[in-house]
Amino acid sequence: MVRLVAITAAIRGQGHGRILNAMVEGYAHRLGISILFVNAASDAEGFYAATGWKRFEGHPPRLLEHANNCVPMQKTIIRQGAKSTQAGLGGLCDRRPL
Repeated sequence: MVRLVAITAAIRGQGHGRILNAMVEGYAHRLGISILFVNAASDAEGFYAATGWKRFEGHPPRLLEHANNCVPMQKTIIRQGAKSTQAGLGGLCDRRPL
């Protein structure tokens, strides 16, 4: 589980969030995880949407705790022929993008 990952304001917009996002996705892929969940800060929703995350509607996984002022989001990792599992990212509201 990844929680409370942040990119400091001074270096935002330089691709660091996208790199961390790709690293988390790659690691999850190697573990056989096909769906990721995160509580995104409302001001980070645009970043997550731009990197393939979608708003999650419905009943989130138990590990994805409810957090005020956060947007529950999920991302499906495309896998071929492997058994899939789900993982939660961020029980609290992630302040900035991965």
